[in-house]
Amino acid sequence: MEGDRGGSGWLALLLLAALAGVAARALRPPPRALADPASGPPTRLPDLARDGAERLALLPGVGPERARRIVAGRPFLGAPLRPEQLALLPGVGAETARAVQEFYAAHAAEEVPPQR
Repeated sequence: MEGDRGGSGWLALLLLAALAGVAARALRPPPRALADPASGPPTRLPDLARDGAERLALLPGVGPERARRIVAGRPFLGAPLRPEQLALLPGVGAETARAVQEFYAAHAAEEVPPQR
Protein backbone atom coordinates (compact mmCIF):
# COMPACT_ATOMS: atom_id res chain seq x y z
CA MET A 1 0.00 0.00 0.00
CA GLU A 2 2.89 2.34 0.82
CA GLY A 3 4.27 2.01 -2.75
CA ASP A 4 0.94 3.10 -4.26
CA ARG A 5 0.89 6.37 -2.26
CA GLY A 6 4.34 7.35 -3.57
CA GLY A 7 3.30 6.69 -7.16
CA SER A 8 0.14 8.73 -6.73
CA GLY A 9 2.15 11.65 -5.42
CA TRP A 10 4.42 11.66 -8.45
CA LEU A 11 1.44 11.41 -10.77
CA ALA A 12 -0.26 14.35 -9.05
CA LEU A 13 2.95 16.38 -9.28
CA LEU A 14 3.31 15.55 -12.97
CA LEU A 15 -0.29 16.58 -13.69
CA LEU A 16 0.14 19.81 -11.74
CA ALA A 17 3.29 20.66 -13.75
CA ALA A 18 1.47 19.95 -17.03
CA LEU A 19 -1.44 22.20 -16.05
CA ALA A 20 0.96 24.98 -15.07
CA GLY A 21 2.60 24.75 -18.50
CA VAL A 22 -0.74 24.92 -20.29
CA ALA A 23 -1.79 27.93 -18.22
CA ALA A 24 1.50 29.72 -18.91
CA ARG A 25 1.13 29.21 -22.69
CA ALA A 26 -2.48 30.42 -22.62
CA LEU A 27 -1.51 33.65 -20.87
CA ARG A 28 1.46 34.41 -23.14
CA PRO A 29 0.72 36.99 -25.87
CA PRO A 30 0.91 35.74 -29.46
CA PRO A 31 4.25 36.17 -31.24
CA ARG A 32 4.67 39.48 -33.02
CA ALA A 33 5.11 37.67 -36.33
CA LEU A 34 1.48 36.50 -36.11
CA ALA A 35 0.02 40.00 -35.88
CA ASP A 36 -2.72 40.63 -38.42
CA PRO A 37 -0.92 42.22 -41.40
CA ALA A 38 -4.03 44.16 -42.42
CA SER A 39 -4.59 45.97 -39.13
CA GLY A 40 -1.88 44.93 -36.67
CA PRO A 41 1.49 46.48 -35.92
CA PRO A 42 4.17 46.67 -38.63
CA THR A 43 5.34 43.20 -39.54
CA ARG A 44 6.67 41.27 -42.47
CA LEU A 45 4.15 40.20 -45.08
CA PRO A 46 3.17 36.52 -45.04
CA ASP A 47 5.47 34.48 -47.25
CA LEU A 48 3.35 32.31 -49.55
CA ALA A 49 6.25 29.91 -50.11
CA ARG A 50 7.33 29.40 -46.49
CA ASP A 51 4.81 30.51 -43.85
CA GLY A 52 2.40 28.11 -42.20
CA ALA A 53 -1.36 28.12 -42.42
CA GLU A 54 -1.70 30.32 -39.31
CA ARG A 55 0.01 33.27 -41.03
CA LEU A 56 -1.51 32.66 -44.46
CA ALA A 57 -5.00 32.63 -42.93
CA LEU A 58 -4.53 36.34 -42.15
CA LEU A 59 -4.50 37.25 -45.84
CA PRO A 60 -7.72 38.75 -47.25
CA GLY A 61 -10.20 36.12 -48.37
CA VAL A 62 -8.03 33.20 -47.28
CA GLY A 63 -9.01 32.02 -43.78
CA PRO A 64 -7.96 28.76 -42.09
CA GLU A 65 -9.31 26.23 -44.63
CA ARG A 66 -7.91 27.94 -47.73
CA ALA A 67 -4.62 28.49 -45.91
CA ARG A 68 -4.34 24.74 -45.31
CA ARG A 69 -5.04 24.14 -49.00
CA ILE A 70 -2.32 26.62 -49.97
CA VAL A 71 0.22 24.90 -47.72
CA ALA A 72 -0.77 21.47 -49.07
CA GLY A 73 -0.63 22.64 -52.70
CA ARG A 74 2.68 24.52 -52.59
CA PRO A 75 4.84 21.56 -53.66
CA PHE A 76 2.82 21.23 -56.86
CA LEU A 77 3.01 24.92 -57.85
CA GLY A 78 6.76 25.40 -57.58
CA ALA A 79 8.81 28.09 -55.90
CA PRO A 80 8.58 30.94 -55.46
CA LEU A 81 4.83 30.84 -55.09
CA ARG A 82 3.17 33.95 -56.53
CA PRO A 83 -0.30 35.23 -55.54
CA GLU A 84 -1.71 34.73 -59.03
CA GLN A 85 -0.86 31.00 -58.82
CA LEU A 86 -3.30 30.56 -55.93
CA ALA A 87 -6.17 30.40 -58.45
CA LEU A 88 -4.77 27.05 -59.62
CA LEU A 89 -5.43 25.43 -56.24
CA PRO A 90 -8.76 23.62 -55.69
CA GLY A 91 -10.98 25.56 -53.31
CA VAL A 92 -9.04 28.81 -53.51
CA GLY A 93 -10.28 30.40 -56.72
CA ALA A 94 -9.55 33.43 -58.86
CA GLU A 95 -11.35 35.92 -56.60
CA THR A 96 -9.23 35.00 -53.57
CA ALA A 97 -6.06 35.00 -55.67
CA ARG A 98 -6.93 38.48 -56.94
CA ALA A 99 -7.59 39.77 -53.40
CA VAL A 100 -4.25 38.40 -52.18
CA GLN A 101 -2.43 39.82 -55.21
CA GLU A 102 -3.97 43.26 -54.58
CA PHE A 103 -3.04 43.04 -50.89
CA TYR A 104 0.62 42.34 -51.72
CA ALA A 105 0.68 45.11 -54.34
CA ALA A 106 -0.77 47.62 -51.86
CA HIS A 107 1.51 46.67 -48.95
CA ALA A 108 4.81 45.75 -50.62
CA ALA A 109 6.38 49.17 -49.95
CA GLU A 110 5.30 49.09 -46.29
CA GLU A 111 6.94 45.77 -45.44
CA VAL A 112 9.19 45.76 -42.40
CA PRO A 113 12.13 43.35 -42.66
CA PRO A 114 12.15 40.45 -40.17
CA GLN A 115 13.80 41.27 -36.86
CA ARG A 116 16.80 39.19 -35.92
